Amino acid sequence: MSALSEKAQEALQALYRAYVEELPQKVDEVEHLWSRAVTQASIDLVVLHEMHRAVHSLSGSGATYGCATLSKAFAHLEDLLQMILDHHRPTPQDREAITGLLAHLKVLALAEQDHLDTAQADTRPRPLHGDRQAHASGATRPIVLVVDDTESVRRRLHVGLEDGGFHVVEAANGEQAWQQARLHKPSLILLDIRMPEVDGFEALRLIRAETDLQDTPIFFLSSARSINMKEIQKALSYGIDGYLPKTLPLAQIVEKARSTITLARSNALP
Repeated sequence: MSALSEKAQEALQALYRAYVEELPQKVDEVEHLWSRAVTQASIDLVVLHEMHRAVHSLSGSGATYGCATLSKAFAHLEDLLQMILDHHRPTPQDREAITGLLAHLKVLALAEQDHLDTAQADTRPRPLHGDRQAHASGATRPIVLVVDDTESVRRRLHVGLEDGGFHVVEAANGEQAWQQARLHKPSLILLDIRMPEVDGFEALRLIRAETDLQDTPIFFLSSARSINMKEIQKALSYGIDGYLPKTLPLAQIVEKARSTITLARSNALP
């Protein structure tokens, strides 16, 4: 049995602290985008798309670091913005709801800062079960490709997986995922679903079209709100192997990566 290394724990705590400390400023930036995007007379869809991307990133980071209430509030705001983008016009009820949500998020951000020390203790990574592969043994470490448009999500997974004995490659969108998969031939791919331009479904389709990547295990990284039956059926038809919640403790993600790669290698033996 070996626990997550002290260095990895410190790195994760630093990532969490940075997220919380930046929250009030990030909420102010989102509020500013809202004031630029929507006036009484017009709507700027380009700025609204920028706001939507920022809120999506904040929601993903909140879920990753265990800030459930914040993440749900950001997710609600993200859904409202998507509805406005779909219809190209906010209703008076939309305006009122978003104004209220932004005010609520300011309160939540400040409260998260006030409870930073307690929250850090609550979200401390759990011990990893099973021995980490020795980094100095000379053995080739399995490559895991982590794909997510939110940097904090990628960095958290990178720290945990690398500490667990894997070599981690990152990609910030579906196009990069396809290119990195072709270049590195990873043993496992963890793929976000909702990304701008090329999303997880299209990236999955492109990767599965590569002959030497057809049997590579691929798991979608998901939040509970992002899964519905239609998308599950679509993912299965494209060749997904499963789903991993972004909120899953790193210990379980590392163990899942280890068992999945071991099984895939055993199945590949003649």
